[in-house]
Amino acid sequence: MRSRQIPKLIIAMLGFFLFLFGTRPGAALRNITLRSWVAQKTGRELTLEQRRGLLMDQSYFLLLEINKRTPENAVILLPPRELLRGGKEQIPLAASASATYTFIYPRVPVHYGEKAPYRDRVTHVLNYDHWALVTFWPNIPLTEENRFGILPWPGGRSIP
Repeated sequence: MRSRQIPKLIIAMLGFFLFLFGTRPGAALRNITLRSWVAQKTGRELTLEQRRGLLMDQSYFLLLEINKRTPENAVILLPPRELLRGGKEQIPLAASASATYTFIYPRVPVHYGEKAPYRDRVTHVLNYDHWALVTFWPNIPLTEENRFGILPWPGGRSIP
């Protein structure tokens, strides 16, 4: 009886291993589990924001900066999703419109290159890794100081 269960157990373990290391949801589960463990081990020494940053990806801190630096009625133009993903398996919070909206509400995110109802009302643009400067202000020199930031949208321009 036990000899029949061993192959089933091996197949189940192999399937779980393939799920964890061969699929995007498996990679997300693996990352969340590791971050949860780190957060629990260091939880007494960290602030709430730091613990959330461990559980989520680094774009969480970017979304917090958007909240701090923009008014509540802002409509923020974000870079294309592909740029925010950076080729990673896990989709960062800022690459998901619904996740971004959850964190920056009542501000409204609009990803560049996508149709959105608030596309004509953009008030700010997120400069992510010089993206906004290259796209909208090509005459500004690219330095380390202006690599990231939130810039006011220049009036009279349309979003391609």
